[in-house]
Amino acid sequence: MAYDKNSKGESFDWNDEISDEGGEYPILEPGDYDFTVEAFTRKRFNGSDKMCACNQVVLKLRIDCPEGVVVEDNLFLNRKTEWKVSQFFLAIGQKRPGVPLRPNWDALPGARGRCRLCVEKREYQGKEYVNNKVDKYYPADSTTTQQSAPTYQKPPAQQSAPAPQQGYQQTTMGGWTAGKF
Repeated sequence: MAYDKNSKGESFDWNDEISDEGGEYPILEPGDYDFTVEAFTRKRFNGSDKMCACNQVVLKLRIDCPEGVVVEDNLFLNRKTEWKVSQFFLAIGQKRPGVPLRPNWDALPGARGRCRLCVEKREYQGKEYVNNKVDKYYPADSTTTQQSAPTYQKPPAQQSAPAPQQGYQQTTMGGWTAGKF
């Protein structure tokens, strides 16, 4: 069956015959792409040799490209991978650099950001699989497309105080003595 980016699929019944064994789907060139969060699923990761059990979010990211590719990415809610969760929320503009965030998960669908995709090759049960994988999320900025979540904006630069004029007088106020710095 050919890949159709506009298809929503077709339901089949419990006793219907099946034949589609999968096939080719578009693999994008490695590079930087805008994305829209299409959906997300909350799961539980049971743990592994490298990480304890924790909550997991599976993101479905629609990549802005003619092929309309959807890439899944996993966010593990574990301190070991907190940096990636922060990268994602910075990318969609929900988190400000250097400021802690309590994520608004319900605001994810429709949120937009930018990421770098790579091509991942892995072997499973003797068969090689190739797919796109999110390598990095970029912080939201003016080069990123419109964000649906609030976007962090830099505060205007503060103007420095005017330089003291000649004939400056030193004054004392409440134990504090004004002077040149």
